[in-house]
Amino acid sequence: MENFEKYLFNSVYFTYTVSMVFYLAYGFTKKESLGRIAFIIVMLAGLMHGSDLALRAYVGHALHGLKWYVPWSNWFESFSLFAFMIGTTFVG
Repeated sequence: MENFEKYLFNSVYFTYTVSMVFYLAYGFTKKESLGRIAFIIVMLAGLMHGSDLALRAYVGHALHGLKWYVPWSNWFESFSLFAFMIGTTFVG
């Protein structure tokens, strides 16, 4: 389960990067289709990122037995949550 969580997080990072590439292409070409594709990819990344945070909380609670664990309890997780909040704010 922990390996899947790491794979999911890496997939989220890659998806955000792909979206950035599409937004850069949109910025240079002004083709609306590229902007729409980038927006859809950001929404997909946000869904994946939310799933990753939930899975991370599940792994902490169920597999490691950490009763009061939250997925923003260290620097890495705090920045991950912050990135998720930025992405969802952008979509909203």
